[in-house]
Amino acid sequence: MDIDQIPTAVKWIGSVLIAGFIAQFGKMLAEYLIKRYRERRVRTTGGAAQDTAAVSHGIESTGPLAPGKGATLADEAKARKKLLKAEAKARKKGLK
Repeated sequence: MDIDQIPTAVKWIGSVLIAGFIAQFGKMLAEYLIKRYRERRVRTTGGAAQDTAAVSHGIESTGPLAPGKGATLADEAKARKKLLKAEAKARKKGLK
């Protein structure tokens, strides 16, 4: 390695470290803003709308795949399967 290339390599390493540092704080800021938006949305709607079967079993089904939220047919089928699986798990857990 040539001595002239060392400062260039150090500059690149420094640039990458600084970019990673900025990206980490950008990620944290984005997560904070999303959390704040969701909390505000829950407050304005008076709570999240949940499926009655999910509520009775303590399962939250308000995600993007929740049935009846404008999801596609495949997404609704996936959400229904997930809900049925969670209900079966809750019944199995109740038998023990």
